[in-house]
Amino acid sequence: MSLKNKNMPSPSEVAEQASKQAAGQQISQKTKFATEDLEKLKALQNKTTNVVNAFGQLKLSEIRLENQSSYLKEQLSILQKEEADLAKTLSEKYGKGTLDAETGEFTPSE
Repeated sequence: MSLKNKNMPSPSEVAEQASKQAAGQQISQKTKFATEDLEKLKALQNKTTNVVNAFGQLKLSEIRLENQSSYLKEQLSILQKEEADLAKTLSEKYGKGTLDAETGEFTPSE
């Protein structure tokens, strides 16, 4: 009585596979991943995708912050010019001195 299992390779098939491996040839047997291993792989891929997406969102936030910073620097420069122009105008009108912004009293310097 001979037992033959189709899933189990014969000794000659094992020898052929070993010689292919030794010769660097690829063995064309297909193996199905275990469900648990496949789920782990998919979970890892999802985590990687999430991290990559988070980096993308971070970069967009950086670009927005850079744009906002540039805009605020421009506004500050405009305000500084307005302040200098106003100080010049007031100095021409009232002379040099100090102003108490609370009371509005101006004290000329000597």
